[in-house]
Amino acid sequence: MENLPTRLTVRTALLCALVVGGPWIAARAEGTPDGSQAVGAQLQQQQLERLLRSRLPAAPSSAIEGAARDFTDHLRQVSPIAAESLSTGRMDPDDLSSRVDVYLGDHPELTSRPATAAADSPRLRVAKLLEKDPDLAASDQERRALADRFLGRLGELSASSLENLMAGRMSDDELQSRVSVFAEDCRAEKNRVAVDPATAAVPGIVDSFEKANLGPVTERPDSICFKGVEDEGDKRREFVVFKKRPNKIRIHMIENGLVIGVIGFDGSVAWREALGKPAARLGGPAAAALEESARFDDPLVGYRERGADVRLESPTGASPISLRITEADGSARIETLDPTTFSETSLRKLRAGGGWAETRFRDYRKFGNLNLSYTQENWSGGSLRSTTRITDVNVDPGLLDRFFSYPRYPNFGFMDLMGGLAVIQARGAHGAPSAGQPAGTAP
Repeated sequence: MENLPTRLTVRTALLCALVVGGPWIAARAEGTPDGSQAVGAQLQQQQLERLLRSRLPAAPSSAIEGAARDFTDHLRQVSPIAAESLSTGRMDPDDLSSRVDVYLGDHPELTSRPATAAADSPRLRVAKLLEKDPDLAASDQERRALADRFLGRLGELSASSLENLMAGRMSDDELQSRVSVFAEDCRAEKNRVAVDPATAAVPGIVDSFEKANLGPVTERPDSICFKGVEDEGDKRREFVVFKKRPNKIRIHMIENGLVIGVIGFDGSVAWREALGKPAARLGGPAAAALEESARFDDPLVGYRERGADVRLESPTGASPISLRITEADGSARIETLDPTTFSETSLRKLRAGGGWAETRFRDYRKFGNLNLSYTQENWSGGSLRSTTRITDVNVDPGLLDRFFSYPRYPNFGFMDLMGGLAVIQARGAHGAPSAGQPAGTAP
């Protein structure tokens, strides 16, 4: 499975096995923290609660504990690396303090303090703050251009923060903090550009890719759903996929018009539900694969913020354009772009056991600002393994967060309803119709 919205690929062979009770992926050995890590994690949790208590002096203990849990969940969504540092007690105290301030800025309801609304436009507010950084932008025109980059970057990191800024709800202190971090990132990028030509070409290519395939940050969708089929040899699988920013996914497997299995990830919990069976949580490699697939945007979007390294793999000016993306965990992939349209033509990913798996993209169609591939071919070992075809797409369908959550009621849920429909259809198909009832319909 790959990410949305520029590609709408789903590897249903793996997912079908997960949701209908087929072969499971071999469980990966889970490491357990040693005693020092456990003590460090406990001390860091206490430090987090002390920071929240100092920022929220009027809040009861239950609210502080709830805010600590919400902050941890928030960190898992925006920065898995930082979340791991927190969970193992290795996060720098200053870094933790800064992240808590940003989190509270995104949740003004916790502080009960109204944010300062500025009379200037968001772009002008940012440009004015950038006057303190003449090494990055010396003129008003350069500062406005840099402010546009800041708005785009902020939207990639936190859609809610961008919304608060655009609505004038972001305080001056929080905006100053975010602009300062942005300025330091820009300086670091300039230093890398000076010493590494393969890195210097990347920002321009990524900007062209986003403009051609995604459109402006403020106009990009918050959620999307699509349906399609995957053909693998003589097997055909139907599916419907729902995704929502920043990392929620739910997949329905369809057979004879009915949902026979569901698999989902709500940003923290991966789960599956098969027909006639209670919902169950997923762990190990299965959960990790689903969590990776839940990321809404293409791997090129926001690569700096999540700590990934992107380098130009092909010679400068060569066709096609190949970019190597190396994530913070060491996993690597190579994304190939058409140099004229900047549409993605293929994605190769290094397998854990060695060798590359490749997905090739074609049949692009414009859907608003989105440029979507409706046909993808999955190759391995030089052979075509499966072909996925998208049939319908719906942008911003209005999905609620709870739609992606682990089912709350194990005794009766969505799958029980689908099972009941299957029984009714079977009875209607095999039983004699009653008076006035057409043959083949349910009583």
